Amino acid sequence: MTKQEWKLLKEIREVKQLDPSDQSKYWNNKFEKATSEEDSNLRERFKSLEKNNYINVFWADNIPYTLTLTDKGQSYNYFREHLKSSVTAIIKWIFSILSN
Repeated sequence: MTKQEWKLLKEIREVKQLDPSDQSKYWNNKFEKATSEEDSNLRERFKSLEKNNYINVFWADNIPYTLTLTDKGQSYNYFREHLKSSVTAIIKWIFSILSN
C-alpha cells in the first residue's frame, strides 16, 4: 500500500465517524474542490483500496455514496497505529541505552 493510499484509508476512517449526511457533504466537497489531477489521483486511490479489499464503495453522482471499511481496512489502520507507537518506544529505548 502506498503512503497516499494509507492516508486516504485513515481519512476514510475519520470521516466514517461523522453523521451520514455529513460524510456525503465531506466527500462531495473534497471532489468539487479537487483539480483535475487531484481528482484523478483520488479516484485511483479509491479504486486501489477497493481492489485490495480495504473498502467497499458505491458511487453516486460521481462521488462515494456508500463507503464502508472492510475488516481488512479496519485492521490495517489499527495495526499501523500500534506499529508506529511501538517503533517510537523502541527508538527511545535504544537512545536511552546509547546515552548511558
